[in-house]
Amino acid sequence: RVEQDRLLHGSWTAREESTGYFKRGWVTKIKVPPLHVVSRVRSWDLAASEPSETYKDPDYTAGVLMSKDKNKIYTIEHVVRCRKKFLGVEELILNTALRDGRDVVITLPLDAGASSQSYAKTLQAKLAEYGFTVRLIKPKANKVLRFGAFAAMAEAGYVQYVSDEGCPVEEQWNNYYLNELEQFDGGRKGHDDCVDSTSDSYNYISRQAVLPNFSITSFTQSNPFSRDF
Repeated sequence: RVEQDRLLHGSWTAREESTGYFKRGWVTKIKVPPLHVVSRVRSWDLAASEPSETYKDPDYTAGVLMSKDKNKIYTIEHVVRCRKKFLGVEELILNTALRDGRDVVITLPLDAGASSQSYAKTLQAKLAEYGFTVRLIKPKANKVLRFGAFAAMAEAGYVQYVSDEGCPVEEQWNNYYLNELEQFDGGRKGHDDCVDSTSDSYNYISRQAVLPNFSITSFTQSNPFSRDF
């Protein structure tokens, strides 16, 4: 199958299926993001490394934008990632937030360690100055359990993603995103930056209570304590 995808269909990012927790066949591709959603969040997994001769395949900084509609359909609307130092990471997060809009909640991981927590809190303050709502999320240690809830929802048919067809090559994300999710098996081999961002987005947005729309019929009532002077 992989050789056929590469040679016949030109998909050079095709990979062998792993015994992981996610299959791309579970999710539906849509052309445009949904118009009516009840909540939207962009979760980030942070790194600050660039490829080098001694470390050719470092972690990515990755941000996954997810929304949920009133029917509890979850949509992966956009994914972005980079391998940059701290300044480049901050620029990416800010520029992405400005593009997403101020109605999108941003989550940052509050990892263990004083330096990581200080960096996350500094980013939170900088983004808050621009009017963005930023939440700090303390990730659970078990990545499989974090990802499992999202994978189960995808298997049940409640997850879709927006096609990147027509986007510039450098902005296309569908293939590398779905490849990473499929190859994740809970081990240390390979990357899990998009996996962690997806887990945080889903776990945050799935817990947000949605109040039903309702209206109160207007009425008037005389005040028994009023008097005319």
